[in-house]
Amino acid sequence: RDGRDGGAVATRFGQDADLSNRLTSSGAQAAALLLAPALVADRLLADPAAMRDPLRVARVRAALARQGDVVANDPRFHLVRGKDYAARGDHDGAIEAYNTAVSIAPAEPRAFLFAAQSHAALGQRESALENLRHGKARSGQSPHDLTLAGALHVALAEPRPALALLAQAYGLDPGYPATHVAIGNALVALHRSRQAVGWLEQHPPPADDTRADYLSALALAYIKSGGGPQAAMVLTELRQTWNPRTTAIEAELAIVSKQFDTALAKFRVVRFTSPRDLHARAGVGEALLGLGRFADAQAEFAACRKAAPYFAPCARGLGVALRMTDDADAALATLQVAEQLDRDDPAIAREISATLRALGRRPEGALAAARAAELDTRAAQPYVPL
Repeated sequence: RDGRDGGAVATRFGQDADLSNRLTSSGAQAAALLLAPALVADRLLADPAAMRDPLRVARVRAALARQGDVVANDPRFHLVRGKDYAARGDHDGAIEAYNTAVSIAPAEPRAFLFAAQSHAALGQRESALENLRHGKARSGQSPHDLTLAGALHVALAEPRPALALLAQAYGLDPGYPATHVAIGNALVALHRSRQAVGWLEQHPPPADDTRADYLSALALAYIKSGGGPQAAMVLTELRQTWNPRTTAIEAELAIVSKQFDTALAKFRVVRFTSPRDLHARAGVGEALLGLGRFADAQAEFAACRKAAPYFAPCARGLGVALRMTDDADAALATLQVAEQLDRDDPAIAREISATLRALGRRPEGALAAARAAELDTRAAQPYVPL
């Protein structure tokens, strides 16, 4: 694979006299690139936002490639090579590069964690979880690796273990901005959005590449906690950055603003560009529910359930769609499955309560409503990493 494009990248790098000066945000970093490319590679590999920038990754890879045999047996070169492929959507090539890094340095946790990211991007959840397990076993006390592992758990719909890892990472390095963002995202995934807002407001990042990720997390936390106007203000700033989640967050804001046609259009854009984005698939279903297209929503959620039976939002959405099409018994069974998948979601408990009441089972409905209220109360407490 490297023979396919590595030489061309290196040639472009050599022909552009100003390229190294534009690689990083400061002259000192540019000088470091010329003197010690491996140090710049380390810096890149510790910056989640930078690793999504195809041009930046390609430049660092080219700088390393110019070192020839010096870096051939350095796992960092193959990690950057993998990130170069991943940034351009070639996750099969990325996995090959990460496997090469593992063959050189079997104890390197990032090779497994990055491979888990690419497997997840390809929809290969079991392979992603297996690589995540190996990466965590090798992470030791590295806050960067623990943060990456925690973020992966969130992406794989496992926010509970994510929060434990991220609290550990925060204890090791309270100043690492990526950990702050990842904790915010984990809290939102655990339906503790008010906690996420408080946490993120207390931990604004420096004005660097992590700010776009921070704004994305903060906007979503505002949306999920009912802060639509605040989310709109954050989105105004987010649109000035490069962040692939902007359209999805605009769609989420449209949902809570009851602009369901807009939400449907935006979620469909996200689904087209990222077919494996389960939140986008669930979002399409939610927009269809809002438009009163219950049969279409049922079909959308059923397809999502078939593709990702572990993903609770699609089970919850299917249950709601079934209830709205007057199949309360099937709705209740589906919502109970959703609750088994995600016991932290008060919305599921509320839907179970409404369905039980529709079936005439009012005492049980009252118990489910009380459970939802308890979850809401718990989510309102300030988050303190332990």
